[in-house]
Amino acid sequence: MSLSLSGFTYGVYGEARSSQGAGVFGVVTAGTGINQGVYGQAASNQGRGVFGHALSTTGLNYGVLGRTESAGGIGVGGLAVASTGTNYGVYGATNSPDGFGVYSQGDMGASGLKSFRIDHPLRPETHYLYHYCTEAPEPLNAYSGVIPLDARGEAWIQLPDYFETINRDPRYTLTPIGAPMPNLHVAVEIQGNRFKIAGGAPNQRVSWRVEAIRNDPYVRQRGFQAEREKPHSEQGKYLHPALYGQPAERALRPALPEPAHRSEP
Repeated sequence: MSLSLSGFTYGVYGEARSSQGAGVFGVVTAGTGINQGVYGQAASNQGRGVFGHALSTTGLNYGVLGRTESAGGIGVGGLAVASTGTNYGVYGATNSPDGFGVYSQGDMGASGLKSFRIDHPLRPETHYLYHYCTEAPEPLNAYSGVIPLDARGEAWIQLPDYFETINRDPRYTLTPIGAPMPNLHVAVEIQGNRFKIAGGAPNQRVSWRVEAIRNDPYVRQRGFQAEREKPHSEQGKYLHPALYGQPAERALRPALPEPAHRSEP
């Protein structure tokens, strides 16, 4: 049986008017097996198996919220099963210039490449352009620019006023532009969020870059570690076992299970 409201048809429709109610609530009491508290299925090529919509335009609310109590659990899991095409296990989008399509409150991780994708600037109708993140064994912040030298071949480079508050152990790179500058060097290291370069050719330009270890309160409290021993429960398992000639059952986490399809009664 289906219900039609405002042109939309619902296989199941639930409504709660309580400030702490649930429109639809499902629970499975079995402690084992692959089961679903709530299962949704759509046959349309534009359908949604499950759709959540928070109507309030103020406050902290969730269209869909997932939670797990297990130490090795997944609050929300997404699975794209097609082996071709552009598909997404989990997709997030925002219309606000101050919002985030996907946001992590805490550390983020990935076992694959991290990239951004835009329409290709030269062939936007037919191609994408990918740029990939630079990885390092420590959390780095990078600042760069191009600055003209004065008549003495010197310049002060001003960094953001928060630089020394959130960074430590800076590293400098200087590249002369227009002419060799064999004596170009950092004359005064960073003090008061600026540093001085000297020994350059008068009135020429220099490309500069500063990298520093991130040192804001979050990193100072939690620290970071490039090489970590796997917990005992994860030893002998792999993020991508096939890359090491290992069978799929050696995966750290098995592939997300596909929900068991339910046919109409």
